Amino acid sequence: MSLIIAGTLAVAAIAPAGMIAGAATTSDTVTIQIHENATIGPWASGSFTGECPSTHPYLSGNEYTPGRISPNGTIYTASTLVGASAFIGDFSQRDEGGRTMRAVKGIWGTYTNWDVIPGHITISLECTSDWDAAKYDVTK
Repeated sequence: MSLIIAGTLAVAAIAPAGMIAGAATTSDTVTIQIHENATIGPWASGSFTGECPSTHPYLSGNEYTPGRISPNGTIYTASTLVGASAFIGDFSQRDEGGRTMRAVKGIWGTYTNWDVIPGHITISLECTSDWDAAKYDVTK
């Protein structure tokens, strides 16, 4: 995976129950867990990387961190005050009628437990095989 830094900051959000099943959620979407840290000590930090599988190569266009900036299709489940920063890694880009469209294929980032008690974080990606469901316009 090649890393192309074009990222933004995100803070951990709690995912709805059942979102991290690892099985297909629709015929063209799967959710995969890319990182889990069961015990993050107080003030401890770590990093993660992950990408969608070749069968479902793009992050979905669904936003699971409302009010926070993170690539769509990124799902955080965290305890205590664990914050995370997620950045765009690998992506595909196409020209469609004079518009530059991009779909994210992978992410990288860091997390920190800002609490004085141990914390936990799980990071998953919702991936799709549908280019149209994943793309967004980056035309300037």
